[in-house]
Amino acid sequence: MLLELGCLGLWGFSPQLTADYNSEFSRQYLAALPTAATVLAGLPDLPDVNSKAIGVQVGLVVMIGGYLAGLQALRSAGVSVRAVARLVVGIGLLAQATLATMPGFFSTDIFSYVMYGRVAAVYGDQPYVHPPSAFPDDAFFGWVFPFWRDQPTVYGPMWTDLSWLLASITASSPPLVQVLVYRAVLNGFQLANLGLVWWLLGRLQSDPVERVRAFALFAWNPLVLFEFGGNVHNDVAMVTLLLAGLGLIVSADRWLIGWIVIVLGALIKFATGVAVVLFATAWAARDGGRSAFVAASLALIVTGMIWWPWLYGPNPLSSIGEVAGGRLVTNSAPDLIALTVADQLLVRAGMDPGTAESAARLWTRVLSRTVFAIYFVWEMRRVWTSATIAEAMRGSTRVLLVLPLVVMTWVWSWYFTWSLALATLLGWGSSLTRLVVAYTIVALPVVYGHQYWNELFPEIFVFLFSIGPPLALVVTMPWRARRSRFARALRVRRDPVDHAHARD
Repeated sequence: MLLELGCLGLWGFSPQLTADYNSEFSRQYLAALPTAATVLAGLPDLPDVNSKAIGVQVGLVVMIGGYLAGLQALRSAGVSVRAVARLVVGIGLLAQATLATMPGFFSTDIFSYVMYGRVAAVYGDQPYVHPPSAFPDDAFFGWVFPFWRDQPTVYGPMWTDLSWLLASITASSPPLVQVLVYRAVLNGFQLANLGLVWWLLGRLQSDPVERVRAFALFAWNPLVLFEFGGNVHNDVAMVTLLLAGLGLIVSADRWLIGWIVIVLGALIKFATGVAVVLFATAWAARDGGRSAFVAASLALIVTGMIWWPWLYGPNPLSSIGEVAGGRLVTNSAPDLIALTVADQLLVRAGMDPGTAESAARLWTRVLSRTVFAIYFVWEMRRVWTSATIAEAMRGSTRVLLVLPLVVMTWVWSWYFTWSLALATLLGWGSSLTRLVVAYTIVALPVVYGHQYWNELFPEIFVFLFSIGPPLALVVTMPWRARRSRFARALRVRRDPVDHAHARD
């Protein structure tokens, strides 16, 4: 109930909370739902940015509180597994449906998705070269957030193909309809994710109670609900293909097809490319390396076939290279370290502030990416030595968690859904799962607090967000160990015979 209350609060106030992003969407959406518009008209006005920021934080914190309370309740649920499963699924679907029908978006990415699709399908042009601003007379252009109007697409060719298809279908539809079609399709991907997670847990978790509890970690997660159900980022489609490929490997031992599906997911957004490498490593290790050449060849062929239609025009990959190189910066702990070094050391040593900032950022990025590369090789070695799917899953979870924290300079809350999708499959008894869940909980209030308060938001919170969850896990480890020993001792006192049989 608390989780749904937070969702309803964000739903009701979303037109006011997102008025600076695209008020025209909210206006047209509520015009099509006059009853909802009448109800929302009775809500109090949020007069300034500060009250809006607080409103967002209250809604997110209520959702997080409901999530944590629900997970705690599931630890001691005494009713039948089937009843609990129905409850978990029902609440997850209700919360997703609530946020999937919000009359406001807290992210403007969906408007860029629509416009990039129109560039490709309606104008037959190259979205990797020509930004939305090249088509100022387009009926949808005014919906694109001003910051992104001069930015060509940075997404993979699989997503561009899907955008082309959706734009072809909705080319003559009003802007509102085009947005709602994208929202419906991406929520369909999230429904597929829920089904895949439940299916995979049935094969990876032998205890039906643990299966239901692990499913709740994903289905009730506020970050998943808010960013996939409400703000509909295309990461959801990447996660779908990652889970589908893993399902083929786990359920049928079909490494070739499953691995190709994971490759396709990395061609929507490139983050899961690290999982492609780690699962290929496990695959090669299982047959002594004989499949390594086949895997690499197939990856190159599939990638080339899908990329080929979009590799025309001047420097078609330059926009992707610029973003990957760190042109855009937000919520990055390494970048905060670089700026601190520049201000406190280099400038005080007599260096020009602009030169100091550039030098500190350059060397911080070189160092952090070198460290990540070394760490990634270490993960590959662990997967090769183990040669198991389980280690490939754990390694991919860790790498997808570390990637936005260490390498990426443009960090948003929904990036932590990448690792959560795999961490869920490990079960909530895993320390790695608890760490990932902690990041998903902390990411929402920090990222959206930074987004609304901008320079007024203390940068120290961004830094603490990056290092806080693992520190908390380490600090609470002795307490959790004592609690675990106490729980085991209590079970022994309650039923020493059964305990002895289990021990034997």
